[in-house]
Amino acid sequence: MFIVRNILNNSPHRIPRQLTWLKECNEILRSAQKLRGLRDSELKSESLKLKQMFAEQRAGSREVVQAFAIMREAARRVHQQEHYFNQLLAGRALLDGYIIEMQTGEGKTLTALLPAYVHALSGRGCHVITANEYLAVRDQQFSMPIFNLLGISVGVIRNQDNRDARRVAYSRDVTYATEKEIGFDYLKDRLLIESEPDRTSSDEIYLEAVDRPVHRAEMNAAIIDEADSVLIDQARMPLIIAEAIPADAGEVERYRWCRETLPAFQPEKDYTLDPQSRRVQLKPEGRSKLVLEQKSEEMGGYRWHDLQVAMENSLTTSHFFRKDRDYLIVNDQIEIIDQNTGRVMLGRKWQRGLQLAIEMKEEFTEIEQTCTTAQTTVQLLAQRYRYLCGMTGTATSIAKEFEEYYKLETVQIATRLSSKRAEVKTKLFRTRAEKYNEIQKVVQKLVEQKRAVLIGSPTVQSSLEVAAVLQAVGIEFELLNAANHELEAEIISQAGQPGQVTIATNMAGRGTDIRVDREVLSRGGLHVILSEMHFSNRIDRQLIGRTARQGEPGSYQFLLSFEDELFEQLPNEFQKNVQNYSQSLKGSEVPSRAIHWFRSAQQILEREHRQSRMQMFQHSTKLQQQLESLGLIPEFLTD
Repeated sequence: MFIVRNILNNSPHRIPRQLTWLKECNEILRSAQKLRGLRDSELKSESLKLKQMFAEQRAGSREVVQAFAIMREAARRVHQQEHYFNQLLAGRALLDGYIIEMQTGEGKTLTALLPAYVHALSGRGCHVITANEYLAVRDQQFSMPIFNLLGISVGVIRNQDNRDARRVAYSRDVTYATEKEIGFDYLKDRLLIESEPDRTSSDEIYLEAVDRPVHRAEMNAAIIDEADSVLIDQARMPLIIAEAIPADAGEVERYRWCRETLPAFQPEKDYTLDPQSRRVQLKPEGRSKLVLEQKSEEMGGYRWHDLQVAMENSLTTSHFFRKDRDYLIVNDQIEIIDQNTGRVMLGRKWQRGLQLAIEMKEEFTEIEQTCTTAQTTVQLLAQRYRYLCGMTGTATSIAKEFEEYYKLETVQIATRLSSKRAEVKTKLFRTRAEKYNEIQKVVQKLVEQKRAVLIGSPTVQSSLEVAAVLQAVGIEFELLNAANHELEAEIISQAGQPGQVTIATNMAGRGTDIRVDREVLSRGGLHVILSEMHFSNRIDRQLIGRTARQGEPGSYQFLLSFEDELFEQLPNEFQKNVQNYSQSLKGSEVPSRAIHWFRSAQQILEREHRQSRMQMFQHSTKLQQQLESLGLIPEFLTD
């Protein structure tokens, strides 16, 4: 039945290849069984023999089968975890360069060891790229004893590592890191090489560590965990290296003046709002008012266009950028929050004046400006690898984008066991207050039943609102968001205990593994409450995937309101229609048929984000082609 489901879940043209994978997976199981009698030293010896064959490019499909079998046996010995058939199948698809959709909880971390091991055997290196540093460190710690048993070296890149430590990590057979760390290290290496174009590889042995590149000369293979987040969502924002420069006093004063003056400008009369792109544009009336307003003498000389941009940026941040939703203030610094993961994007800054506008909004007194010295995109970075593949629990809905941007096909992998996940009927409310009242009642009941509860919210702000509601009635809980992300491992480790309540942003939807207590499983398992629909259905699916993993029982429910943030970034006409419908209703609970308003809103935002990604992809591709025609390196695109 498992074989039939795997074949039927995918396109007909892939069936011959899948039949080959299925045959090889059966051979892997037989080979792994024969390895059980070997001592650890003998298993390592078998691995080293394979390493020599792969390094000499003498390996074929038989050696791949043997490599998978050796890895399966090593994982069994170290962690008492054998690769299941579906994980072996997923590993073969990854090795052949596919994006695999593997449902949450099916063991993607263990699966990734299979292709990583094969690529490591070649001696050319393999990068396992994760969505955040926490996952990179966690997966490296999990895999290291397995790889060490097989004579394979493992490294990890962390934000605080110096260049010498990074160079060592990249020299390992397998390196765990985020796309941000790999991308920035690549850009720094290119800057270093470009600064001394006559340098040869033999010169590097005489250079100080800080003067030598950290990457290998060749970027061989990359396995992308949470591929939709890394390759699609985070690819909307370029990787930029910027250097601090003395603040332009005139520009700083210009933005300060705009911040103080913007109350005089009225929406619709002086400017238009575009919630979908989160931009403000001055109308002719607004531009005239901008000319007539009394200017500050400290602004100095400026171009009219610069003043208009400054005012539009100031109005944009006033309407569309919110503290604890879009950014945090940490140690007197603006830290951007990734809307897809709920995590802080360390070191990232908004471009084209938005950063300065937000600093003015938050009344910063110490202003530091930057200028771009080099940049690249995730798409361009991915193209540098000889072998590329990825895995995620939500791939099929964006399969066309994977194929268009990266020329990667998507394959679905069937679950090992049938799902026991139960959906509780969605409830809709007119206001946030009414929704929060229902959440409080549901949580109270589940706690009394000794169930474990995970409440998902899209932003830091909304997670704090839910926390306040529960705290008011004496319900104990743990809170996980970007403001206290360092406690993630500790909080998640307890989230499956009887009566435990955890409030979390999207952080709990990616890579985290909630181990559910047996008592909780006997009472129905972990219950996930989605307190809002996210801007993407994929993020909702990730959060739902926290429960009922590996055939365990579990449940989930949407509890929504017409005051949710989902509606705030929609066209004004759509918002007015929703408000009119909401006001026409009687009572607090909304008829279930109104769910179409929420789905329509989500689809509008998904379409807008797809268009944004397409525009960035087209722009970067066009710019790359232009620079290549001039003989320039496309990664250095100065603003």
